[in-house]
Amino acid sequence: MTSRFRYAVLGAGVALAVAGCNGSKDTPTTSTSPTSMTSSPTGSATGSASASPTPSPTGTFTVPRAATQNTDEGAKAFAKWVVEEADRAYVNVDSSVFQALGEPGCKGCEVTIKAIEKNRAAGHRQVAPSITVDDVGINPSQGGDEVRATAYVSQKAVDSVDATGKVVGRTPVDKFKVEASLIWKEGTWRIANLLIGS
Repeated sequence: MTSRFRYAVLGAGVALAVAGCNGSKDTPTTSTSPTSMTSSPTGSATGSASASPTPSPTGTFTVPRAATQNTDEGAKAFAKWVVEEADRAYVNVDSSVFQALGEPGCKGCEVTIKAIEKNRAAGHRQVAPSITVDDVGINPSQGGDEVRATAYVSQKAVDSVDATGKVVGRTPVDKFKVEASLIWKEGTWRIANLLIGS
């Protein structure tokens, strides 16, 4: 069976299109506790330890404790979190994660950020998260701090609405995998590449 990979944007009635993401110049601080980060429009982030997650709508997000370790389990937790955050970005109409963790040239991060901004301008949002990450497997690469993770994802049908509540789209029911190339850089996991496959 041939696997086809495509660039896509997760959520908002569109399959999933994220590709080629890397971390930003200003790397968030990472610790063994969950880290709350605030993203500015330029893509920089500041971080501080937090005992409870901070919701995304304000441009603040929390990297789960398990995803802050330079271990195989840390890479798996980070890959799962990034895929879930791509979906939540359409619910909260907030691309902070991709602004903060995407380096210049991250095409998939740019695609996601542009799609979120387009939804914001149109007053559209997804009413709830549409995906579940069923499992994540990893393949350590030759580089030591580089890991390739595969997230196996189930997506349910979820409406997208405009500012009046009128349904303007729906995510399709689907199962797919997300190939995430991750790199441990400056004390945190970064997204080096993210591709969607069938």
